[in-house]
Amino acid sequence: MLNCAIRNGDAHLKNFGIVYTDVTEPATLAPVYDLVSTEPYIPKDVMALTLNGSTNWPDRKRLTLLGQSRCDLSLQTVNRVFERTADALSKIAPEVLAYFKNTAAHPDVGDRLLSAWDAGIKHSLGFAAHSIAM
Repeated sequence: MLNCAIRNGDAHLKNFGIVYTDVTEPATLAPVYDLVSTEPYIPKDVMALTLNGSTNWPDRKRLTLLGQSRCDLSLQTVNRVFERTADALSKIAPEVLAYFKNTAAHPDVGDRLLSAWDAGIKHSLGFAAHSIAM
């Protein structure tokens, strides 16, 4: 879901890991790593992995179904994750914009980055009225 929101087309199986603390205990997900928004650099980028046979960015309905069927999450939990993710991206957006405007060698990348996040929030998370400040 986060990779869809930030438009990370590079999220492939080598970017997901599991941790075994003991061979008799269940494995847990490793902390996230290698998160990058690829769409600002590769316009029209798509997902590296397929979801229901497609590499197109999924909409909220498809991500909700994934959370419910593959992760055994309730609709309430899925919705809460969507909301928290959209809120976190919106909260950090002004700092991202300031960084790219004031210190980055390519300030236009910041605009493209926030535009990709905005598209992810609107399409994949389903918050059409939600907007990233640009």
